[in-house]
Amino acid sequence: MHTLGPLGILELQHGGVIVVEGNIGTGKTGLCDEVRTDLLTKGVVPDDIIIVDEPSIGTPKGRDLLEKFCDDPERWAFELQMFMMTNRHATYKRYSVIAKREKKIVILDRSLLADSVFAKANRGRMKAEEYAEYEAAYARACSNITPPMMIIYLHSPPEICLERVKVRGRACEMDMELEYLQTLDGIFEEWVGSLEGHMVRDVDWSFDKHSAEGAGTFRERIEAITTDIVNALTR
Repeated sequence: MHTLGPLGILELQHGGVIVVEGNIGTGKTGLCDEVRTDLLTKGVVPDDIIIVDEPSIGTPKGRDLLEKFCDDPERWAFELQMFMMTNRHATYKRYSVIAKREKKIVILDRSLLADSVFAKANRGRMKAEEYAEYEAAYARACSNITPPMMIIYLHSPPEICLERVKVRGRACEMDMELEYLQTLDGIFEEWVGSLEGHMVRDVDWSFDKHSAEGAGTFRERIEAITTDIVNALTR
């Protein structure tokens, strides 16, 4: 039983960082929003939930580098990946402090932890010395962060991810090929398998939540995730 205050507010004993990862087009952003909504129904105060969108693409430099990468991957793969990794590292450290100091639930939509997945997928577009430099920088970045409270890994077949990418219609993704998503899928599976000592929720997100059957599955999986979060933060 969770402790509710006199106004029906859930009293968090501490804060925590929750990382949401998965292939491009899996549905991470939608899941983050749904988790927030369900946490509110459990008595969590809105101000106690912070959702942090992809920290790099939303910046002018990030958008510029992504466009350049789409036009000329071999020329810009290394610079884009280093920019992403540096920004994800800074974001992770900043919000880890906020979660602990202010007892906040911080949900990161993509993070430093899986940055290496994309670097490996684009390794063939980098020079050997560039990839070695990235690996060394990534190892240093990961060595001085605290583990997240939970990692939510969403997985869907690459074919479904591609369909979702086309539906959302981002200009820089319209030429994305199935082969690239298949490569990412394989690397993500290896990455998840390496996460010893972490609280990982491996969630199948391949269903259609708008169908009768899918709607029930959707509610069950959101409920399971938010229950785990509440349990972890109230004990």
